[in-house]
Amino acid sequence: MSASRLTATAARFRARWWWQPDKWERLGTVVRLVEETDADVRSVLDVGGRGHELHDLLPSRRVVSANVEEPCDVLLAAGPLLFDDDAFDVVTSTDVLEHMPHGQRAEHVGELVRVARRRVVICFPSGSATKDASEQRLAVVLAREYGVRFDFLDEHLAHGLPRAADVVSSARAAAPWAAVHVVYQDGVDAAEQLLLDAVGAVKGRRPGAAFRSARAWLVRRRPTLTAVTSEDNSRAYVVIDLATPAPG
Repeated sequence: MSASRLTATAARFRARWWWQPDKWERLGTVVRLVEETDADVRSVLDVGGRGHELHDLLPSRRVVSANVEEPCDVLLAAGPLLFDDDAFDVVTSTDVLEHMPHGQRAEHVGELVRVARRRVVICFPSGSATKDASEQRLAVVLAREYGVRFDFLDEHLAHGLPRAADVVSSARAAAPWAAVHVVYQDGVDAAEQLLLDAVGAVKGRRPGAAFRSARAWLVRRRPTLTAVTSEDNSRAYVVIDLATPAPG
């Protein structure tokens, strides 16, 4: 086995057992969508990435993390991405759109397309009536039961979760020649329970929550992806293939 493959295997093993289960699921899925492009992908821009997390999972590629806060390779300000057109083979955006006002999201998608040569992968919580209600319920329960508030959840509620259809429309407006598709990870109730259990185990010292949280850390399955739109869609991955013509 080559050194790079050994490094990747070690990094993925560490991520699998050290990262929070939901973080491992979403970044692992982003990596799957990057790697399925083909073996010639050499450079990746990880927008919204922290430190070298994605780089550790893609050691044979040049991965640059860009964020509005450190740790990251490139510190960004609001507005256009500070990279040339077609600067990277693949560009990823993980959990960024839901932290932006609705009116800025189409511009963000356009910037991702501008700096990518071959593929864009955009990952975000999939907004729907069911998912919105889940996050509203989470905020209420966490505050009432544990006196806890999370900045990320407050921003979700303030800006509204992205709708996959809106992101697809923005992608097609930015790259009308490209093939665009969406895959989903289901489990709205499971995602809600995972966060409640994690907080309940630490803040509430509740045995049941601690048991379920520990089980979630230990029993990790590769997420099943579906192309079927439903109210149980918890997370969406919009894939824009710039080198593949749109059908029809």
